[in-house]
Amino acid sequence: VGAHHPQCFSNTYVFYLKGWRGINIDAMPGSMAEFERIRPRDINLEVAVSDRPEKLTYFQFATPGINTFSREIMEQRLDYGDGPASDFKYELVAPAEIATRRLDAILEERLPAGQGVDFLNIDVEGFEMAVLNSCDWSKFRPTVVLIEESSLLTLENLAASPIVSFMSERGYAPFCRTPLTLIFVERSQIVATPQGPRLRAIA
Repeated sequence: VGAHHPQCFSNTYVFYLKGWRGINIDAMPGSMAEFERIRPRDINLEVAVSDRPEKLTYFQFATPGINTFSREIMEQRLDYGDGPASDFKYELVAPAEIATRRLDAILEERLPAGQGVDFLNIDVEGFEMAVLNSCDWSKFRPTVVLIEESSLLTLENLAASPIVSFMSERGYAPFCRTPLTLIFVERSQIVATPQGPRLRAIA
């Protein structure tokens, strides 16, 4: 969710090259043309995801990887680089009104019968909680969930993250992180080995 590009900055392209199939979802108008060309085995959907069906303003930048539905983040990015040491400015282009759908409704409709979700990646520039709240976690249980959480500066603040609290309440543990992304694993899939914690499927 927030797939952006079939290759560039993609956390799922390596799986596609290994034969996996998935559902790529992005709200940006015209975004799925490249997905259809490069990742034709996947289901590619130009759809906005939120916790309820509504119309929202989608703020598009000249650098499309930072497009967002969050007005607060949009305004922060317009102010970015105003200091004397930088003349860099993000350029806001055409805002668009886009209808949203819940993630669980999309999965009900497009996930093949009997197919589970092994890996879920969410990168929606400040709209992550709305996407998380749009899923029926009792029905859809990905083993691994990647979520961008750029506000978390250090692991000392892990317990203060609303995303960590939300996922913990649904049976997921923060397993590791990159500078911008938290990686959660369903607790039942984490096992101890002599080499340290591993996922049950690869232990």
